[in-house]
Amino acid sequence: MPEEMLAIQAPLQPMSMEAFLEWVDEDTRAEWVQGEVEIMVAASIPHNRILLFLSWLFKAWLEFRDAGQVLVETFMHLAEIPSLRAPDILVVKKENLQRLQKVYVEGPADLVVEIVSPESVRRDYGDKVREYAQAKVPEYWIVDPGHQVVTCFTLAKPGEYNVLFEGQKGKCASKVLEGFWIQVEWLWQEPLPPIHRVMREIGGEDYRRWILEG
Repeated sequence: MPEEMLAIQAPLQPMSMEAFLEWVDEDTRAEWVQGEVEIMVAASIPHNRILLFLSWLFKAWLEFRDAGQVLVETFMHLAEIPSLRAPDILVVKKENLQRLQKVYVEGPADLVVEIVSPESVRRDYGDKVREYAQAKVPEYWIVDPGHQVVTCFTLAKPGEYNVLFEGQKGKCASKVLEGFWIQVEWLWQEPLPPIHRVMREIGGEDYRRWILEG
């Protein structure tokens, strides 16, 4: 979609966070950054497939470990920027669930995933790397279906990320979610592998016992 078409959809700017929350609705894909509204195009089918797969996988793991909640396309308020970003996937650990407000997460989620689309390359690889590091998001994953590359960052210090993993294949193991990892090649398979089969591989014998006991 041409940039001029995107601009027409945005409200008069600048606007306050409160005004943005009053204006935006569940059918509008938009984010609020330093008083400006950024409109995002609708996600593609490959984007949605990966979004569903990863969100279900995180949900299964968090239930297995009783470790927190996963949210999809939910606003995250980063006061340092200030911004209301809506990452594709947010993971909030159990000890931080008090950050969940009615319509947004107050402060950084523990793990954030962005799935790259052609119009979001600059935002996901540039703006959000800087913003999430500045706001102390502990772990940030970028999934790029177009190039079949996953890049995982871990917070080295406020404002600075280290690369935890980058590649088209191999194992990306989270530092935030102890024991959780993905084999990057799973994301490029057609069809995507069944969640229960992947969970058996990640969770091993402990997961098998948990399923039987549950």
